[in-house]
Amino acid sequence: MTGKKIVLDLDPQGQITFTRGVKIPTGDGKPLEIEFEFLFRDRVEMAELMQKWEDQVKATREAAKAAATQELQPASPPVDVVASTREGIASDVETLMDFICGWNVGNNPFNADSLAKFVRRYPGAPLALVRDYREGMTEGRLGN
Repeated sequence: MTGKKIVLDLDPQGQITFTRGVKIPTGDGKPLEIEFEFLFRDRVEMAELMQKWEDQVKATREAAKAAATQELQPASPPVDVVASTREGIASDVETLMDFICGWNVGNNPFNADSLAKFVRRYPGAPLALVRDYREGMTEGRLGN
């Protein structure tokens, strides 16, 4: 082999991150582009995160199934849509905090509280962020 040798740190110390601009859907159809700082994970760490999420989805489905069974009972209380929405936002924030560690929103610090307000205002954000993170971890971006 000829040519310049590269140096790879195969045992890095500390947290590794990468930044990507993510287009967040908005009501007017003009996406809001925000830079997010994502946590890098190796293949095993990524699999562990995916397993965690899969387990959470399974638990949610089982709880919904149990609740549906109870709703068939004659005296079941009505569904509280507002409480369900709040639980959904909290779940989204927990998921996003698993892989996001920063953003370029200058007037709001990156933390769970700010992220909850963001997810409440931009309901399409969680899916856009999860998709972009998975793309960044598996495919990356080629080019300049």
